Amino acid sequence: MIIAFLTILLQIQILQAQAVFSYCQAYADTLDVNGTGQLCKYTLNGCRLCSGGTCVKCLDGFYLNSLNQCQSCSDIFGQTVATCTFNGQNAIYINSCVSGYYLNTQTQQCSPCGSNCQQCTDSYTCNLCQISKAVAIKIFLTTAKRVYNLIIWHLAINAYNVFKIAQYVPEETNVINCIQGYTLMSYTLNGNNYQQCYKCQTNCSRCQMQGNIKVCYQCADGTQPVNGQCLQQLSFTWNPIQPQNGEILTTFLVIVLTILINILI
Repeated sequence: MIIAFLTILLQIQILQAQAVFSYCQAYADTLDVNGTGQLCKYTLNGCRLCSGGTCVKCLDGFYLNSLNQCQSCSDIFGQTVATCTFNGQNAIYINSCVSGYYLNTQTQQCSPCGSNCQQCTDSYTCNLCQISKAVAIKIFLTTAKRVYNLIIWHLAINAYNVFKIAQYVPEETNVINCIQGYTLMSYTLNGNNYQQCYKCQTNCSRCQMQGNIKVCYQCADGTQPVNGQCLQQLSFTWNPIQPQNGEILTTFLVIVLTILINILI
């Protein structure tokens, strides 16, 4: 007798729990969305939006049937369907398919894309290829290697340029030779003798130190330096003024008249 009573009580509690979880407003933490209804934070039946205890909108992957209940699209069409819609006249339409499938307009079913294709328009047109983990790791390692090689290349170029400016003796810290456009200068610091390359003046390709003064002896443009400096050469174009016809005739008459006067005198 007691066992039968407990069994009936347990069944009643189960029915009550099912009734509670069949309505959105019975779930915890429901929010009112702009006065349009309660937005379920937690849901077990696929309902997303409720109004007056009635579900009016379902989660993605569910459709709202004529009884205002949410049913899974995959239960009808299989796991290849992402979203579907009920038109209110006992007809359900597929809206979109999961990754790797496309909506076939002829069959109104989700058909698979081509091999290794993640997104496609049809079986012949792939919009996004599917990359496996192995391929992704290979791409990452290849890219990292290229970046590493590029960094090493830039470091090597910079080191080479520094070496070109000043060539150092391995055993000493003094420079023995400078590239063109630089001159070698010796100086003393803290009792130690040092040599360093200094850039020549502007437009000077070869220079040398005379005391603390840089004297240029070869200019970059091929001209000869003046007082150890390369001067900027200015070019002038001589355009003689051509006399007009009237001026020529007047000049000729003056010359003839001058000759006649000299003869008569």
